[in-house]
Amino acid sequence: MPPALRSFAAQLAWLTFAFAPGAPMAADPPAVTESAVAGRRALVLTPQGASGDAALPLLVLLHWSESTPEEIAQLVDWPALPVRILIPQGAHPRPSGWSWFAEGYAEMAAEAARAETLRAVDEIAAWLEAARRELPTAGAPMVAGVSYGGDLAFLLAVLRPTSVGAAFPVAARFLPEWLPAERGCAAACPAVFALHGDADTVVPIAPTREAVDELARRGWPVELRGYPGVGHGFTRAMRDDLGRAVARRLNAAPGR
Repeated sequence: MPPALRSFAAQLAWLTFAFAPGAPMAADPPAVTESAVAGRRALVLTPQGASGDAALPLLVLLHWSESTPEEIAQLVDWPALPVRILIPQGAHPRPSGWSWFAEGYAEMAAEAARAETLRAVDEIAAWLEAARRELPTAGAPMVAGVSYGGDLAFLLAVLRPTSVGAAFPVAARFLPEWLPAERGCAAACPAVFALHGDADTVVPIAPTREAVDELARRGWPVELRGYPGVGHGFTRAMRDDLGRAVARRLNAAPGR
């Protein structure tokens, strides 16, 4: 799909939600622009009426593997959220899109997979810091992601807690070997709100629930919401709940 049509489709998704029966009265859809942000191709969604140099809360949205920023942008339907949404592109090409991890990641042995995982986390954390300096940003960035993008959102909050203010992983893993030896953020750990289908056979919910329980036991502000009968995906109910969670975050911690 040409970029212009993709941008139109993303804005159409906002309009569809905004005027659906029972939906709250919403602002106009955001302005969607393609840009190179901190050296990485991305889509930037800016609320209508906000200038490009306005300092706004930042929500970074990480796509799933074999996807594109345009594909996930079509699912962005959170009208009236006063945030700049940044949707970067993964660095590794795939037949139908891009990934955050090197070719063959899913087949790597445990040690190689761990090294590649940490490399990707460090890469995105460094990029996020540079993007935050480049785009006028109010407070710590929030990060959300789906599937592999959700893994990274989860990992950023737990392993690189100073890089984000909150994380919203969707259909994401958190493996036992990813748990840090100790909590590195004292009392200021970023909140994690995870969303997961309980019928997911690609990334079963049980190990994610176990990780969430362990993080909570360690005092982490973490919550997991399951969706009965939902498989591996990012459903409308999940998107609505994510939008409400971002709004709560904005109201609860405007300064972080």
